[in-house]
Amino acid sequence: MIRHAHIIHGYQSAPERHWFPWLAEKLAGQGIVCTRIALPDAGRPDFGRWQQSLAEHIGQADEHHLLIAHSLGTPTLLHYLSRTAPERIGGIILAAAFEQTLPELPELDGYLARLAIDFAAIRRACPNIHSIISDNDTVVPPAFSLALAEKLGSFVHKVAGGGHLMGDDGFFELPQAWQAAQSIVAAQPLQ
Repeated sequence: MIRHAHIIHGYQSAPERHWFPWLAEKLAGQGIVCTRIALPDAGRPDFGRWQQSLAEHIGQADEHHLLIAHSLGTPTLLHYLSRTAPERIGGIILAAAFEQTLPELPELDGYLARLAIDFAAIRRACPNIHSIISDNDTVVPPAFSLALAEKLGSFVHKVAGGGHLMGDDGFFELPQAWQAAQSIVAAQPLQ
């Protein structure tokens, strides 16, 4: 049974932006304690500090955790899970996900070079991974998100004309994330 959800923002973002408050409210309405993690200095991400922030908020993930990440929050989360090696994870939702350098954001190359993601271990720990991918994302090429989804064995939810799935793209709600969360919750055994 999912009891805790954590929403992890990306580069130059914050917990109160985009669709994060809306999804947190939807989850809270289902009795799930939801934390929107504020990563430090989002305009100049520091790999170690971001990992430490996840450690402080998530701790050791387990079958009661739903982990949701957007953009740079996605490889940050996947690295964290690879390092902490949980046996079970309740569910993972990734929006505009990637794990390789981005042509449009070379300033993130050093951050991304520090990633060590164990895809097989994450797949074993979490059979409920959902990837939300826009077909016209100009920040994260959709092919990058699809390749990552394949490595993780994710369920894929495509969004037509969604851009980078941000508030600037009109996304203050992301129904695909709510649908994925409902699917994950429904797949959990009652405890």
